[in-house]
Amino acid sequence: SELPSLPSILASVSVQTHARMRRAIACVWPRLFWLHAFGAHADAHLDAPLTNCDARCRAQLAALGPSDAFGTLMMLLRNRLPRNGSRAAAAAPVTAAGTAV
Repeated sequence: SELPSLPSILASVSVQTHARMRRAIACVWPRLFWLHAFGAHADAHLDAPLTNCDARCRAQLAALGPSDAFGTLMMLLRNRLPRNGSRAAAAAPVTAAGTAV
């Protein structure tokens, strides 16, 4: 295991590499956060705001609603439904926003 070496491994990452890695993950991080209550629209039911989250921050989080962890989970489950025509909702793959493609 490299766990004991983790601090030195992380310290060896250059500032440029770290910045590049942060830019690469920018499009994915919202899918890891639970931004709203189950089944609610994020703009209406954001969980308690973060301590340093002002109105602009809350508006940006609300805009990410369909792409949060809940939306991603629902998209994945919807896409696993049988596609034999017996369910209209499962007729086409669904995007994170909940629309058929």
